[in-house]
Amino acid sequence: MKVYEISSKDYNLKLPADAYIFNASYFHAVNKSKVDKVHYIIGADSKERFIFSFGELDKKFLAPFSSPFSNPISLKKNFSVEQAYGFVKGFIQYAKSNNAKSIDIYLPPSIYDFEFDSKFSNCLVNNGFKIEFLDINYSFLLNSINVSNYIETIEHNARKNLKKSIDSKLEFYKCELDSDKKLAYSVIEKNRKSRGFPLRMTYNQIETTNNVVNINYFLVKKDNQAIASAIVYDVCSDIALVVYWGNLVEYEEFRPINFLSYNLIQYYINNEYRILDIGISTEYGVPNYGLCNFKESIGCIASTKSKFHIDLQY
Repeated sequence: MKVYEISSKDYNLKLPADAYIFNASYFHAVNKSKVDKVHYIIGADSKERFIFSFGELDKKFLAPFSSPFSNPISLKKNFSVEQAYGFVKGFIQYAKSNNAKSIDIYLPPSIYDFEFDSKFSNCLVNNGFKIEFLDINYSFLLNSINVSNYIETIEHNARKNLKKSIDSKLEFYKCELDSDKKLAYSVIEKNRKSRGFPLRMTYNQIETTNNVVNINYFLVKKDNQAIASAIVYDVCSDIALVVYWGNLVEYEEFRPINFLSYNLIQYYINNEYRILDIGISTEYGVPNYGLCNFKESIGCIASTKSKFHIDLQY
């Protein structure tokens, strides 16, 4: 399969309506300063088959270069393993012709599209890519959740904590005012600081991203005091991703994250989403057992999120 570069305009015109937002050229435009160049390519044999976008930094091809994941996009509803194999092979030749040192590809969670993940993971490995690490990603499959009996389906400890949060008269809000959005961000900022974890995006950077991504902010309050929050991106029309969430540690006794997750489930079910992705519980593939246990206890499904790498110069 021949793989060649196209303009961002042509790429955008070919981009399917249901493509993940992190693959959109206008999303890349917000982050292009982080790399030397953004590439837009197409793979074609007798027909145009795939498009792909990625960043180049110091002769390294990075997909993604500033988002949670990246993936080639099929221009047809269905594609064969042979076609995927041909595209990956052609992409490697394109990278070599551009003197790339290496390629990194971090695919979406497999639960988004198991067939896509299975085909492309196999084709990457059979074209010389190595699995650098496998993250464990957790999501709510919203179509399989019945809100009316959700509490009875989760694990005993999670059920006890959720009932405690409900009995504590907590309140859940979707933020509409800028002041409430800033408040939601400040809760996460305090949570990260108290736990010694980095917060990689400022409020202004999130709001700049909000120009090209639909972002929702949510608050949990106790006696009018903000004690937990979440910032959630729309990945596509039926998938939402919790990019940040957290609570103030001094209010943990009220189990606000259990309450927050319960209300997020209801919100996204009511808005007809298929998946609510609450992210990985690993760091470079190494699991955080406590985080894994918590997400499983509240009803999340585990899937893989795979990082692939290939060296092109030896």
